[in-house]
Amino acid sequence: MESRTTNENTLQALREKEKVLHQLVRERPTEYLPVWTAALIELGKLLYQNHDFPSCEQTWKQVLDIFQKNPKANRADLASTYNNLGTIYGKQRKYCESEDCFLNALYYYRNLFKEAEGTYRAYLAMTLSNLGELYSYQREHTKSESYYREALTHYKVLSQGHPEVYKADEEAIQNSLDSLHREMEEQKGSEKSAQTGQGTQVKEEKGQPGSNSQATGDDTPPQQPLADWLARYGEELKRRKDEALQILSEAEASKPKKKGRQ
Repeated sequence: MESRTTNENTLQALREKEKVLHQLVRERPTEYLPVWTAALIELGKLLYQNHDFPSCEQTWKQVLDIFQKNPKANRADLASTYNNLGTIYGKQRKYCESEDCFLNALYYYRNLFKEAEGTYRAYLAMTLSNLGELYSYQREHTKSESYYREALTHYKVLSQGHPEVYKADEEAIQNSLDSLHREMEEQKGSEKSAQTGQGTQVKEEKGQPGSNSQATGDDTPPQQPLADWLARYGEELKRRKDEALQILSEAEASKPKKKGRQ
């Protein structure tokens, strides 16, 4: 309880600090813009920890807007901000926005990696992994596999130099790939069963020996057996109605007739 109160107090203090700095930026932008940006980043991180993703999204969008408008903005800052926004969009199931952000981050990290492999390999691997995970959620298996494989290549290099830091990441990506491959095999099996079922249904419609609706591999019963069942059901209803009318007629005939007044 005390920890939660402390967290809320910290968040409130950061919000107030950000508002004050924002006002100062309007008066003296050159002096206070970097300080305000740092406060927004700190606020965005805390909002993420608190799982307040809508507010977190708005905060990181402000950070991105600052970097985009600054011609001297560091490309690494832009890449990091895009990556953070991609993660936040993903948490809210905004997959299209998440994809755009991750791809922008990947663009910057690929270029930075060409200039300084040792510095940016881990960031590149992280973004590739994020894209692999995103496409896995969307069941775009081919794309997911491609990004996971590239991420795994980088994590293997990283874990060779620093196994205590990156070995767990390497194993996590390998596990994700294994899980993805199982899912792909299951999908292939389902598609094959569906195709086999369609072939069976065509044979039945041509009048060849067939079986019941389960043989199609589909939960939807073939149209002809369903029509036959409906026809039989209608006949059964008519028969029962006729029987009921007959019983009522007989009962009415057996009642004693009332004598009229004399």
